Amino acid sequence: MTQETQTTFTGQASVTINENGISTQTFQELLATFKGMMTQIFGNDIVLDNSTMDGQLVGILCEAFQQANNAMIEIFNGFSPSNAQGAYLDSLVAINGLTRLPASYSTVEVVISGEANTQITKGVIADTNNNQWNLPATVTIPASGSITVTATAQVSGAVYASPNSVTTIVTPFSGWQSVTNPNASNTGAPAESDASLRQRQAISQELPNQTIAQGLQAAILTLPNVTYCQIYCNNTDNTDNNNIPAHCISVVVGGGDTQSIAQTIANKKTLGCGTYGETSVTLSDGSVIQFQPQKYIWFRIVVNIQPTINYNDNIGYAIQQAIYNYINNADIGTTIWLSKIQAVANVSIANGGEEYIVASVTMGWSDSETGDVTQGTTNATLTYYEVAQTELSMITINVGDIIS
Repeated sequence: MTQETQTTFTGQASVTINENGISTQTFQELLATFKGMMTQIFGNDIVLDNSTMDGQLVGILCEAFQQANNAMIEIFNGFSPSNAQGAYLDSLVAINGLTRLPASYSTVEVVISGEANTQITKGVIADTNNNQWNLPATVTIPASGSITVTATAQVSGAVYASPNSVTTIVTPFSGWQSVTNPNASNTGAPAESDASLRQRQAISQELPNQTIAQGLQAAILTLPNVTYCQIYCNNTDNTDNNNIPAHCISVVVGGGDTQSIAQTIANKKTLGCGTYGETSVTLSDGSVIQFQPQKYIWFRIVVNIQPTINYNDNIGYAIQQAIYNYINNADIGTTIWLSKIQAVANVSIANGGEEYIVASVTMGWSDSETGDVTQGTTNATLTYYEVAQTELSMITINVGDIIS
């Protein structure tokens, strides 16, 4: 009678989950485990280096296991909003009643002028930056000769149009004479990032919170198209340094519907607490709520450099990108320091930092993206509701004579 034998394999588990989280074997550890198993099966004389078919098979198996292990790590970490990404993060925050904010489109109120009864179908207009805006599907000019309608940018995200800059008729119609925008556009936003959605999820959990201000902030951040909210409280008997009156709050909000924001403030604030801001909304009960819209301040930078013979346009782009990142990542209400711009203008050696010398830096700023600015050497201190912004096209690199 033939006696069957069974080989028992020993080794560390490929994936371990315990009180410390999840851990897996490295590729080298997997390789050692598989080689040990192969040796138990075929004996110590088996050759498992990369020059053999058996060794290559072991390598393929280890790579497949490592990929599977990495997938398990992603799944395990995805159970927490802190690590989840994309669609999985969307499903997690839905538990809190949240959805990812889709990309929104900038809008601008425009005055259409022309002959009475002129009908404009699928009209398109453009601003001085060549951004195109769609009119409502059908616009009919009334007997008065003009009508105000809302135009929507053709591309999503922040498309800014300063007052009286939307003046080009792209799709002319007989009887349509002119178009203009008396006021600046309401800028849209790109699709909400994972980081921003995680932050909203964390704040939304403060709805049953310890302070009224936290609850108000959390409630506003759950409103559609709201991208930012910060609350400034003045609990003193005097006007504070931000010019907020005594015993008032100033709610700084980016995006969203003004009526919904005002109603949320009214519902959440305490009785007797005043509100302060540039936007004033009268609610259905006659009460008036004020809040402060987030305001963009646009910066134009001029950098004068002296290059070496090895300087090229890619280095200039690296300088622009470094300045762009510094300004656009600055906190709301901060100071934009000229010295910091000069510092970031000296890019790393890897990006060509040794191929030029920064001779001077100046900057100017305006509340209009297309507004004229005066270049100077003073720092820019923003108010508590102002956000610094720039574009690569607004950063000029003047290249001087080559350093001898």
